[in-house]
Amino acid sequence: MTSFRIDYNSITRELLPKGNYEAIIYEAEVRTFSSQNEGILISLVIRDDVEQTSQNMTLNDRLVLVDSALYKFQMVAKAVGLPDDEEIALEDFAVEIINKPVRIYVNHREFNGENQAHVSIYRQGTSFSGDDEDVQGMVLKGSTLFQRMTDGLRSRLGNTNTPQE
Repeated sequence: MTSFRIDYNSITRELLPKGNYEAIIYEAEVRTFSSQNEGILISLVIRDDVEQTSQNMTLNDRLVLVDSALYKFQMVAKAVGLPDDEEIALEDFAVEIINKPVRIYVNHREFNGENQAHVSIYRQGTSFSGDDEDVQGMVLKGSTLFQRMTDGLRSRLGNTNTPQE
C-alpha cells in the first residue's frame, strides 16, 4: 500500500509576480457570483511551451456581466480572435474562449486583507506552433497543462473517471 505524510506546513500559495505572461484559458465556467451578477470564472495556466518564468502556475479571473466591467469581456474576445460586432450568449462565449492562448498582464491588489494576483489586461497570445490540434493532441498530451484541460472538461461533463490508455 502506498502512503504519504500529511504536513500542513508544506502548504504554500506562491503569489504570481507582476508582469506579462503567455497563458492558456483552460476552463471557463458560467456562474452567478456572490454579487448576484452573472459572469464567467476563467481559469488560466501560465504556458510551459513558451520561455518565461512561473510556468504551470495557475490563476483565476472573474468576468462579471455588468456595464462597468464589459471592457474585460471585450479584451478577452479580441485576444482570442472572436468576430467583432456580433452578439453572443454568455454560455457560448465561455465555450469559445477555452483552450485559447492569451497574453496577460498580472497586477496585484488587496482583497479581504490578502494580496492577490489579478489579470488587468488580456491581449492576443502567441499561437501554438504547427497545427493547433496536433499541438494540443500530441505535444501537450501528458503535460501538466493537458491534464488540467482534460480534468476541467471531465468535471464540466460530470465524468471524473480517468480513461485507460
